[in-house]
Amino acid sequence: MQQKEIRQSNLKILCLLAGSLAFVALSVGLLGHGSSVAFCWLGIGVFGFCAFVFAILVLRPQRLLLDQSGFELVGGLVPRRREYWVNVSGFFVFHLPRAGKQIGYNYEPGFSKNSSWPAFNRTWRALKKRSLGAEATIPNTWSLKAELVVQELNDFRARAIGKSDAASNSHGTLGV
Repeated sequence: MQQKEIRQSNLKILCLLAGSLAFVALSVGLLGHGSSVAFCWLGIGVFGFCAFVFAILVLRPQRLLLDQSGFELVGGLVPRRREYWVNVSGFFVFHLPRAGKQIGYNYEPGFSKNSSWPAFNRTWRALKKRSLGAEATIPNTWSLKAELVVQELNDFRARAIGKSDAASNSHGTLGV
């Protein structure tokens, strides 16, 4: 089985960067024109931070690397994250209120990450699953639509662990 790479959409990131910079410019422009100074500085700080994050994503794009044993999320601001196919029960698309589509996945029952705080990890995963419907997420900044990324991940996982039916592990699409 060959390795596969799914890359982030640079167009999406550049649009987010441009939007953040536009709001920074708007906040700077409103300074001294009768607007609340605190409100203007808040806009500069929040959207300036967003612009910083998106600039890093342009320079260090995120990639999903799929191979026989699992997948790895590399790039961006977070350290490399490796997950093994046997620990994941399947991938699905879900909707966050006011935040759009996200890619989620749950772990197999009984799976426990190696951690110095296993009770905290179990509680945190249960809380995320109850509130979001997913124990873990993958960012939705890919060059493919979220549904196609989910299909690719489920198909690749099924082939890697020898399952013939990728759809048996798909959780479908969860609504708001």
